[in-house]
Amino acid sequence: MLPRPLYEALPYCYFIVGSILWLSSSSGIEILAGALLYFAGAQQWVLRSNYSRSDRIKANLLNSHPQPSDQGRPQEWYPRWLYEMLPFLYIALGYQLANLLHNPTLANTLILETSFAAAASLCLIIAGFLALALRGQHRFQHAASSK
Repeated sequence: MLPRPLYEALPYCYFIVGSILWLSSSSGIEILAGALLYFAGAQQWVLRSNYSRSDRIKANLLNSHPQPSDQGRPQEWYPRWLYEMLPFLYIALGYQLANLLHNPTLANTLILETSFAAAASLCLIIAGFLALALRGQHRFQHAASSK
């Protein structure tokens, strides 16, 4: 069994190592390995976040039966896994777009203007981190208000 500090840091290590491999490599295998590590860290983060939610039963994460509080909620039109992974996809797309801008051979093939692509990259990264921060705040505010 892993020590608790190492266990808690594992998803972030996956993110860091995966991002470095993904963004600094030129080999297809290294890029694929980096992307897989990045999304493995994202999946692990999502699983831990869902497990430690203060409103797990209300959010219907423990079982597949509808909860009384879910009766009035509209049905989602996209899968839950996609919703959970969207912030990580935003961040990954932002970093990938920034990576394309720094590659001289690929930067000339972009149809976007360089300043617009840089602004879009920054907006995607900020949107991803903002979505993660807001989700964390929302998921754990119920614990503080119920105490």
